[in-house]
Amino acid sequence: MQKLGGSIDQHLAVAVRNQRALKQTVQEMDAEVHRTRLVPFAQSCIGLERPIRDLARASGKQVELVISGGETEVDRSVLEALRSPLLHLVINAVDHGLESPEERRAAKKSPTGKIRVEAVLRGAQVGVTVAMTARSRS
Repeated sequence: MQKLGGSIDQHLAVAVRNQRALKQTVQEMDAEVHRTRLVPFAQSCIGLERPIRDLARASGKQVELVISGGETEVDRSVLEALRSPLLHLVINAVDHGLESPEERRAAKKSPTGKIRVEAVLRGAQVGVTVAMTARSRS
């Protein structure tokens, strides 16, 4: 019985070591899969320039698009889900939020309006902001 008990203890110790090694390997693989899914936020902004430029040209407005936090890494599926709403927001900013160059000059602003799209990591979440810069000319 003692011999059998010792053998069981050895097998149990080996099983515990193997379980720890397997757990570590699975964690490393999970981390690697997660890293491969991360892409820079700037990729979701590709393609925003043209519709903004076309809309600004058609409406006689002048606009500059500024991307901040483009290097912020975001899960690929999140970026795909953000693409359409982000485009909608920047188009609305140009269409409804940006004044004509004449109105901007009268308000002592630069004739060119700036739309800033920014991504910031907040813990495990990413915050995305679309804002108009309302700076006056000096």
